[in-house]
Amino acid sequence: MKIDSVNIEKITVKYYLIDAEILFSRSPFVKDEAYQFSYVKPQLKLEKATVAGQITEIPLPKELVG
Repeated sequence: MKIDSVNIEKITVKYYLIDAEILFSRSPFVKDEAYQFSYVKPQLKLEKATVAGQITEIPLPKELVG
């Protein structure tokens, strides 16, 4: 991922692992049950400092490849 930013000192990227096929097939119309998805924790969280005027590159973590 490449991020071009201005006036931002730090970026936080959160990765969430979901199986969209299973999620949709179990309950395709979750508008009435959306509260169940309010407390999802990220699988992985990374913080990266940025440099003014430069593009910040964030590679996909090895744990999430594949």
